[in-house]
Amino acid sequence: MPILHLFRESLPKTLSLLYNRLYYSSSTLNKSLLATNSDIPEFWKVLLIHELWNNLELENNIMESQISNIRQLPLDIKNNTEMVQEALNLGCNRAKVIWTKTIAIGTWGRLQCQFGCSDYGKLHTCPPHSPTSDELAEILVDYQRALLLYATPKVDMREVAVALEGNFKSKGFHKAFGLCSRACNLCETCTIDTFCKYPEKARPTLQGCGIDVQRTVFNNGWGDVTPNQPCSDMKNIGMVLLD
Repeated sequence: MPILHLFRESLPKTLSLLYNRLYYSSSTLNKSLLATNSDIPEFWKVLLIHELWNNLELENNIMESQISNIRQLPLDIKNNTEMVQEALNLGCNRAKVIWTKTIAIGTWGRLQCQFGCSDYGKLHTCPPHSPTSDELAEILVDYQRALLLYATPKVDMREVAVALEGNFKSKGFHKAFGLCSRACNLCETCTIDTFCKYPEKARPTLQGCGIDVQRTVFNNGWGDVTPNQPCSDMKNIGMVLLD
């Protein structure tokens, strides 16, 4: 609350009327109004001008902030729309920009990989060689948004995620990183005992990193594409971490 508002009742009547006229007028400080009231002490004139000027600066700052937000909103919407369209152009049936806080993580995922998947321990992109759920949780701290992807079994989601990752990096999203739902099939036999032959193409699976895919897609309104089991061919899910 402005200082003079607190003492309005104790101000001279002429000053109070003048203050109201200036304070509730347009956002232009009219000093000439003060000059025409010679019965107002100079001290009150200076204090009034200072107070009104501070009010105007505050109003201008608020207005600039609002204008900045209005200008930024269409840019975000445009970026989101372009990202979704790129995914659709690469063969995805659906794509959606999501908040990373909606990505569900569970340590139980690795347990199902270890006891239930024949690729466990045989691929660079799967447990125990892929990032753990704890490591992914730390990684997600550096991200706010991600692009969630869904396609038919015919689409190679790994190729789509890697392609989108490269496209987004070229547009300034230098932290972009792709994830897919299927085990890597770049090599007939993985060079697990040495090093990955295609690190620029190989990407870890969502489940292998501890992401609860079923809960994540449900959190984002895609309950109808919930995979029945990890690395399911029938529910082809992917993701690109953005920024």
